[in-house]
Amino acid sequence: MVDDFSTDETPEVIAELPGNVRVLRNETNIERGASRNRGAAAARAPVLAFLDSDDVWLPDKLAHQLPRVRQGVAVVTGVRMIDERGQPTGRVYIPPATGARQLLTSNPFFGSPSSLLVTKADFEAAGGFPEDREVQGSEDWLFLNALVRAGCSFATVSEVLIAYRVHPDNSTGRPDRVARSMWAARQKLIAEADVNPAEAPRLEASTAGMIARQYARERRLGEAWSWTRRALKTRTARAAAETLSLIPTVFVGRSVTTPAAPSWRRGGGWRREAVQAETQQATTGGQPSGSADP
Repeated sequence: MVDDFSTDETPEVIAELPGNVRVLRNETNIERGASRNRGAAAARAPVLAFLDSDDVWLPDKLAHQLPRVRQGVAVVTGVRMIDERGQPTGRVYIPPATGARQLLTSNPFFGSPSSLLVTKADFEAAGGFPEDREVQGSEDWLFLNALVRAGCSFATVSEVLIAYRVHPDNSTGRPDRVARSMWAARQKLIAEADVNPAEAPRLEASTAGMIARQYARERRLGEAWSWTRRALKTRTARAAAETLSLIPTVFVGRSVTTPAAPSWRRGGGWRREAVQAETQQATTGGQPSGSADP
């Protein structure tokens, strides 16, 4: 476990954990990418799994993933959205089997850090999570692209095996943070992933459209329109789709519990489920509360 210089009761909670839990505490806040890298470097097992502090694993998550993971193949799972109290919102996401093809222009593996199981060899070959502070919030998107460049493919488990907590303080609730991290990640991808001239406009349109959606959902329509115009300037079909998908957000509005992802990009992955009165028994832990969630 890595405690990223938490300022709450995390040390007291850690003190009550079993003695076989190894804890690394950062002397300053170094953010999620660097914290995960520190934990991975200290890990002795050949397979790595991550769990951010406000997310939840279902008890059989690893049992479903371990038979499928091997060097060259990382495994992601289905995701359930939960609210601040840990109650299901009724939204689940099943990652598409062909998601790796979309990674250069969007991240189809929602909640990927807590969902991911990867060999340590592949993690190291990809260089770990980026640690630049300006991309934190989109560091998982960059890391998944780095895995692909390192020759890794993805296997998907259709069962919902993690719960992703959505609240105003995480990345999906702060449009300025989203704009900063996603745009910086786009620039990093262009610099490092050898984006060809045909892909660059689609990448810009997709990124600008996602940022516009975040602002529109918060009713900051001036910023939403500014980013929409940026997407439209690319003159791509993706820009038109992004613009059309903003309409229900602007005129109907959506709560913070609904992730910002246009329907044309979801690949059928998002669906609704009956909301139970109580969440399933689950395991929690992972990234320190001093860091933001993915």
